[in-house]
Formats: sequence, C-alpha cells, structure tokens
Amino acid sequence: MKNFEMHIRNIEEKEKNLLEILLLAQVKFGSLSSEVIEYLSNLTQIDIPEINDTIEFFNFLDRGENIKNIKICGGLSCSIKGGEDIYRTLQTTADEKNVKISLVKCMGKCAYSPNLTIDEISHTEVRLEDLKYLY
Repeated sequence: MKNFEMHIRNIEEKEKNLLEILLLAQVKFGSLSSEVIEYLSNLTQIDIPEINDTIEFFNFLDRGENIKNIKICGGLSCSIKGGEDIYRTLQTTADEKNVKISLVKCMGKCAYSPNLTIDEISHTEVRLEDLKYLY
C-alpha cells in the first residue's frame, strides 16, 4: 500500500492525470468501490464528485457493482430501424439500480441494425420483443 501511495503522491497535476490514477487504483484494488473513491479523494485532494464524474464518463472503469452496462447504437441506420424505440423502452423498463443504459454513436454494424451491447457482448438486429430475453 505504501508503494501505491508514494506513486500517486509523485504524480504531478493529479486532476489532469485522474484517469491514470483511477486505472492504477482499479488494478491495485480490483474495482473502484465507494471506499476506494473516498481513499483516493483523501490521497489526491480531488473532490469525490469529480472522481465519480470521471468514472461515469469512462465506462471501462469498474465500481465493483453488479450493474449491466447496456449501450444502444444511436447512429442513423439503427435509429431508423428502431434503436431509439429500444433506448426509450429500456429507459422506462430497466431497473435503474442494476442497469446502466447509454445511447452511443455509431457502432459500425449498420447492415445489422439496430445494434446494442450488453456488458460488451454485441447483439444485432434487435427487436423490441427481444429485450426480455437479452438481460
């Protein structure tokens, strides 16, 4: 632990290097739990809301929660073929505590639209009636 703290303290401009710090902490602790976030805030003097905003922005950072991460393609082809309907349906039906829903830019699979990923597993040609089987 002491080596980790020394390494973090030696990082200059901690706010500009917050992503690096979070990645190091995720490797060290396995995830970025609320306890780890509080520890990092005390160590770096970066406010907890700023740390949380960064974690929220970079979806590869892991809070250690069992949350399904669903990304729906918001590209033109997917939107025309029902992607927006899928997004709206998931927003209203998904359990907010266990599911994080994001509308993302084009996933590059336009020929198989609409597309979505669930925990980085790709699903193509998704229909509204498919949702109950996917997660």
